[in-house]
Amino acid sequence: MKKILIAIDNSPASKKILSAGASLAKKYKSKATIVAVAPTSFEGDLNENEAKLLKDAVIIRTRVILEDAAVMFKRVKLKINTVLREGDPAAEILLLAKEIKPDIIIVGSTGKGKIKRFFLGSVSRKIVELAKFSVLVVK
Repeated sequence: MKKILIAIDNSPASKKILSAGASLAKKYKSKATIVAVAPTSFEGDLNENEAKLLKDAVIIRTRVILEDAAVMFKRVKLKINTVLREGDPAAEILLLAKEIKPDIIIVGSTGKGKIKRFFLGSVSRKIVELAKFSVLVVK
């Protein structure tokens, strides 16, 4: 197992996902890529300026999530690559998987972050159904 793709969001489950990814990366001396996807479409009555402010805030928060994850991996001396994508989480994770061709994709079964409607079980379900690679779902 040379490449691992770890998909996280802003949920408590992300710590378990990162822990599983770190364990596998350490055991197999794998290169790990952590991806977090900032959604770009929002429900509600937002004007253009409000939508842009919300999008910018979500991107900043997603960047912080990735930075925190990278620190965790570096603490245990694991090589890590972080990727921030924007758009539909399942679609972006699948697209990145197609690009890097991981041996396994690690996702959570449910997300309960502040942007939970974008990362509920439907994301992991889509990834399991559509991925051309093995998928580990962490509860």
